[in-house]
Amino acid sequence: MSATAQPKPTTAAAPAATGRARRRIGVGVIGFGWLGQAHTRSLLRIPTLFEDRTFDAELVACSDALPARVDQAVTSFGFKRAAAAWESVIEDPDVEVVWIAAPNMVHVQLVEAAAQAGKAVFCEKPVGGTPERSAASVTTTAGRHSSATPTS
Repeated sequence: MSATAQPKPTTAAAPAATGRARRRIGVGVIGFGWLGQAHTRSLLRIPTLFEDRTFDAELVACSDALPARVDQAVTSFGFKRAAAAWESVIEDPDVEVVWIAAPNMVHVQLVEAAAQAGKAVFCEKPVGGTPERSAASVTTTAGRHSSATPTS
């Protein structure tokens, strides 16, 4: 979640172990090939692995250039909507965090666009083609998110 965005209301349908409702986190995935699907499967497994969690990931929007993957995101994985245009994920007001699993050469563009739209970003490696481009992307997201942390 960005430093400026307000948290979305919690959903009363999913009580946490503490008896309080879990916060809903709207997820968007850009790139729905093998890796995008693997990350989505991981998101879907969170309830089975973390019973005491305080949030529920909601699969909101997905994009991929291949029509069959767009259809699969909705019919097989449960995304609310999917499209070919990656901008549709970033512009979606219900998406709070963007998972980037698109081809490497577009990572920097997608990270920067998502951060500028106020979204939290998870990006597969490599973020940039050079250490300098990767660092620039971290700077872009760090200015908007308290959780922007480079990992090795």
